[in-house]
Amino acid sequence: MDPSRWVHPMGKLSDRFGDAAGDAGRRTDAEAIGSPGDTPEGAKLDSNDHAQRWAMEIAVAYERYRHQFDEVTRRARGRFEARQFRELQADARERLDVYQRSLDEVVARLKLALGGSSRDRALWKLIKRRYCALVGERDDSELAETFYNSVTRRIFTTVGVDPEVEFVDWEYQPVAHHRGPPIYREYPRQRSLSALVEQILARTGFRFQDPAGEAQRVAFELERQLAERRAANFEEIQVLDSIFFRNQLAFLVGRIWTEDEAIGLLICLAHPPDSGVVADAVLTDRQAISGVFSLSRNYFHADTPCVRATVSFLLTLMPHKSGAELYTTLGHKRHGKTETYRNLIQHLSRSAETLRLARGERGLVMLVFTLPSLDLVFKVIRDRPSYPKSTTRAEVMEHYKMVFQRDRVGRMVDFQEFEHLRLDRSRFSDELINQLREAAAGTVEVDEDAVVLHHLYSERRVVPLDLYVRERDEKAVMAALLDFGDAIKELAASNVFPGDVLLKNFGVKQDGRVVFYDYDELCLLSEVNFRQLPPPSDFEDEMAGEPWFYVGPNDVFPEELERFLGIAEPYRERFRAVHGDLFKVEFWHAMQQRHAAGELIPLFPYTRHLQRG
Repeated sequence: MDPSRWVHPMGKLSDRFGDAAGDAGRRTDAEAIGSPGDTPEGAKLDSNDHAQRWAMEIAVAYERYRHQFDEVTRRARGRFEARQFRELQADARERLDVYQRSLDEVVARLKLALGGSSRDRALWKLIKRRYCALVGERDDSELAETFYNSVTRRIFTTVGVDPEVEFVDWEYQPVAHHRGPPIYREYPRQRSLSALVEQILARTGFRFQDPAGEAQRVAFELERQLAERRAANFEEIQVLDSIFFRNQLAFLVGRIWTEDEAIGLLICLAHPPDSGVVADAVLTDRQAISGVFSLSRNYFHADTPCVRATVSFLLTLMPHKSGAELYTTLGHKRHGKTETYRNLIQHLSRSAETLRLARGERGLVMLVFTLPSLDLVFKVIRDRPSYPKSTTRAEVMEHYKMVFQRDRVGRMVDFQEFEHLRLDRSRFSDELINQLREAAAGTVEVDEDAVVLHHLYSERRVVPLDLYVRERDEKAVMAALLDFGDAIKELAASNVFPGDVLLKNFGVKQDGRVVFYDYDELCLLSEVNFRQLPPPSDFEDEMAGEPWFYVGPNDVFPEELERFLGIAEPYRERFRAVHGDLFKVEFWHAMQQRHAAGELIPLFPYTRHLQRG
């Protein structure tokens, strides 16, 4: 690893604090942080010198993590240019592991070095103060503080929060002083919009198939959309220097300033086979842009010089989103969790509502609860699943890990995993308290003052599809059911089979998009044995309540799916007309063959493509 590449807007630690940080990054573990034997018996470990040393060790570990994270992120441009899309998927999985690996390494070193003093609170109060001095002026200080909190929570196994040894900030600050160069380029309005767009495209450095032609196509579509919004006389366009890469696409992210508002702008780029880069879509609609940034999709690979400033920019395009969501979409999931927790505590402080069981059919594997005014739900794994489920806790957690590591294609809800969450008992309804005691006593503690949830998942709240079809008008229900079929097919295209293909395991987002959220039976499509139903040999077989043939653990009979879906009239005939192939074994075998052949099936996060030809 080249220490000269550990460069962030505030400079390397070794530049700002002398050679100690650089030496700590280059020396062996024992040399860098010492060991219990380095301290004479009886000497105090809470001295300023020792606090500075341990604070420096954590700061250098964080900087190593950022170096590794950024190094993987920067590969995306070359992958896109070379059409190495499978390699980009592998990079996405590799980057997901960087944080945990970096955290494990520094925690192990600290425990070894500190020995019996590793939980000395007086020492850690000093370490926190020294660490704050080391990272407080960085443009990514919020990320550095989250990394520090991860270290202390691992060492102390903190229940709730501990402000003496953790960084606790209840207010998200989206706008902060950025000392580096501007993160975006300004393009004042010109007489020719095509010429302006051509400048924007040229700044990417990509080899376009037809630079002037692509600029004209983008400008034509942009003019059309701005005319619809009566914003043709805009003042300027600002485009982030960072290009956002995901799967087989690259996105230029900007905003168009008018006299009254900032309009979001996404120019979506593709790289077809045997061709240069082309513009595939132009998005200015807020809902469409928000869909691209949905947490039901993979995280972007964007080389952002200042994440905080980038999040601030994105919030002007999507003010309905939270900082937690946007940090997460940029790949900083742990800080997204930090912001999610802070948002929860803020929400509880402003509300007198109690947490209660979520609407919908009770889960057999998970206990789900929420606040009526909160757009999150919380899921606790039951100690024992209800009949007929037999899934274990370990299997459920492995399925969630699988979702985290795979391409969610806009159809699987992202989640945050929490441990040792402590909340006031008064915020829980009596019914929920009883359910937690009865179903999850192994991971939930309840006393007179508090409820401690030792493990749970949080997810964006959606309307369960089985409720949606009972409560909405016919037009909305039909649209949701057809999108439900699309969701099953898109999951199959990403080599995912939901397992229980039931309406209650899917939900409808605010934008009407159907997503999957029940992961206890999730599996790879390639692992499923799709079979044709054997014909009955006689009348007794036909009338039998149980199968008259052997059914293996991975066997699925597509002909039976229509019955299990439970789609009622008048919707069934229309659903069958559009998605009847789901009930035929040929569809599933063909999809499996495409995956076996190594095909990457393109799935676009938008529906309107630029006209070509």
